[in-house]
Amino acid sequence: MNGLLSLALQGAGQSFWFPEQASTVAGRIDAVFYFILWVSIISFVGVVGVTLWFAWKYRARPGHSAVKTSSHDNTLEVTWTIIPTILVAGMFWVGFKGFLDLRNAPEGSYQVNVTAQKWSWEFQYPNGHLSPELHSWVGQPTRLLMTSTDVLHSLYIPSFRVKQDVVPGRYTSLWWEATKPGVYNLFCTEYCGDQHSAMITKCVVHESKEAFDAWMEKDADIIGNSPSLVAAGETLYNRKGCTQCHLTTAETLKGPGFLVLSKAWADGKALPLDGGGSVMPDENYVRESILVPGAKIRDGFKGVNMPAYQGRIKDDELGAISLYIQSLATDGN
Repeated sequence: MNGLLSLALQGAGQSFWFPEQASTVAGRIDAVFYFILWVSIISFVGVVGVTLWFAWKYRARPGHSAVKTSSHDNTLEVTWTIIPTILVAGMFWVGFKGFLDLRNAPEGSYQVNVTAQKWSWEFQYPNGHLSPELHSWVGQPTRLLMTSTDVLHSLYIPSFRVKQDVVPGRYTSLWWEATKPGVYNLFCTEYCGDQHSAMITKCVVHESKEAFDAWMEKDADIIGNSPSLVAAGETLYNRKGCTQCHLTTAETLKGPGFLVLSKAWADGKALPLDGGGSVMPDENYVRESILVPGAKIRDGFKGVNMPAYQGRIKDDELGAISLYIQSLATDGN
């Protein structure tokens, strides 16, 4: 068993099956994988090899008659029962031990709250700051407390070897400790609708707590760090999940294109609503549509089910997004 685990640990450093290891648990996860892989390969080759050799050696040939053999052999049967049992028990033990370790985050872990929704991620830090990307720093155990606003999702960071379902109506969690700075892919691995493949973001690991704090200070003030409110609105459009459903052209994705709204706003034309009636596009309409999306649904877009941003966006950010939408009609579109 120890020899196989040593072989597995040697294989864990390879990159053929996996991306680079970037967390403290990655090597252990890879070791379990390689342990099971090598046991399976050796078992497969051994069983198939012996079967083929016996099939050739004892094949039917002219002049040979069948030899009477015993119906069973206790030693053989005990052997092929005990050895696989030991191997399977070993696989279970190393896997279960790793599972238990991954369930309990170390004391002093940095907690980030995660909200999954079709089709974007939102990460909330202890100071209340929201980000569409996950940030942490090297050497800091990080715990994610996760929930979903709509359907089942699953958060997966391949380089950290961590994955956990994100379930509506309840909390799930996972943790890791990054070992090297970098930008790593973060995926949803549970099919969640026709834009599932777009539910990808980044996990950014900073070199130090100081670098993380510097990012936080800059990122928390989008408006203050933007050259104009329109530019801030564009940044917010890209970061708040708007891009998953709304284009800045007249084309539709899941929701209406913002250019249609912008031109109607500039021309003072009302937009038809689902079920009859109309609405004049202005700052109040944009604000209401973001905070309470179901209040006034545009004609042809019933059933889109946009998530509500009440309590998740600031007033000055709403104003910046309104200005950005207004600017689309005057930017040569």
